[in-house]
Amino acid sequence: MKATPLLECGAGGFLRTGVLLMKSACSWPGCPEVVNRGDRFCEEHWKEHRKKQDKRRGKTKERGYGNRWQKIRRRVLADEPFCRECKR
Repeated sequence: MKATPLLECGAGGFLRTGVLLMKSACSWPGCPEVVNRGDRFCEEHWKEHRKKQDKRRGKTKERGYGNRWQKIRRRVLADEPFCRECKR
């Protein structure tokens, strides 16, 4: 699917196929950056958010993906290197 280009609009937002995408503030406390509607954080704080989220989730083995799962995963990826749905 080809991405639709964003066109800057005089209303302070962007147009994508006739739909106005307004801007909103970054959700990080105290951050003055403005982001596209639908994005929660600016680029800098998105990285920080991901780091915190990953730290809370724990390592793969802690989440239940042990040696048995890793072995099956490697075998399936070797047999089917592309997505079953989109073949990419």
